[in-house]
Amino acid sequence: MKKKEFKAGYLAPLTYDRFFKKVFSKLKIAKAFLEDFLDIEIQEIEKLENVNNLTKESQKVKFDFRCKVDNKHIIIEMQQWEKQDIVQRFLTYLAVNIALQLENMPEKHIRRGDTTIEIKDYRRLEPTITLVWLVDDDFKIDKNFLSYSIYPDSIADFIRDTELWNSNEIEELKNQREELLKLLNKKHRSLDFLQKNKLVFMLHPNIIKNKKNTKYRRWFDFAEKTRDFNNKNTDFVSYQKDPIFNEIINVLITKLLDKKQFNYLKEQKKINDGVRAYETGVYEYGFIDGVEEEKLKSEKKINEVKIKLNKIEEEKLKAEEEKLKAEEEKLKAEEEKLKAEEELSIFRLHFMEKKSIAEISKITKKSKNTIKQTLNNKK
Repeated sequence: MKKKEFKAGYLAPLTYDRFFKKVFSKLKIAKAFLEDFLDIEIQEIEKLENVNNLTKESQKVKFDFRCKVDNKHIIIEMQQWEKQDIVQRFLTYLAVNIALQLENMPEKHIRRGDTTIEIKDYRRLEPTITLVWLVDDDFKIDKNFLSYSIYPDSIADFIRDTELWNSNEIEELKNQREELLKLLNKKHRSLDFLQKNKLVFMLHPNIIKNKKNTKYRRWFDFAEKTRDFNNKNTDFVSYQKDPIFNEIINVLITKLLDKKQFNYLKEQKKINDGVRAYETGVYEYGFIDGVEEEKLKSEKKINEVKIKLNKIEEEKLKAEEEKLKAEEEKLKAEEEKLKAEEELSIFRLHFMEKKSIAEISKITKKSKNTIKQTLNNKK
């Protein structure tokens, strides 16, 4: 049988991890997506390290994209297939992203008699939002996304109190609601910080299916078009008029991919086709077989192929990471030098030349918040 020739579409799938990371590494693209999905206006965005160790012994935690937006730390994760552990996994990512802020948190100096001790002031922690783009999973509901935060248990108790809701005690319902609102708005000991941390599952199949006119829908429509390996230039004419999407298109054009990127595209296509073949019951020889034994054999074979392909991909990524690591260390040293020079300039202007924060902001082109934070850290 003649081997079928691999043909790529005009654009590579945005939903494939490597292309997603490459696109979102461009901060103006990430900024535009976050503004559309979160319905906010972002003043500042800073890319953060996306590969981290919690301890010397721990396995690396790798994020697809991690950044700081104004006073929030945000992760965006692209999830291809339905997996059973995604809730636990991405809740862990949320917690890790909070904990990683401790690395750059300045020590607080406290005097105890003749001794000075240094401790972390956890009030400096900023809220974290983890956005999970689920390409194939809809959680078996009809919503575009699910957003979870930490709220008092008494709110759930109130909603689940069937006896109360069936009692027609309107005044009692109002009274309990007022009490819960007071609890929600309570800021003592920064209790409101708990609500500001969010785990959000963006349900790609539902966003495409529901066709609701939302600001963020165009991102998912675009991604869906790129998933079709028969996509053509004409499919993206309307997007080419938008500077942000035009830049995304330039990253994803398959004819401009280098050899490694193109091989990655082919391998990922094989894995995706294998998974979809299993899910629909269509096996290698083109027939449908509902026998459990055949299903198990097919599942085993697909898993073996996935393991093999993932191993190849990991080895390639490892070689690339080692090369990039040297370059990143060089860039990091240059960035640290530049940062130190900028801080020195701010200190000189403020402490020696007695310039106000507003004047320093005008001179250095830095935001007032950044200058305040620099001066506070020095103190």
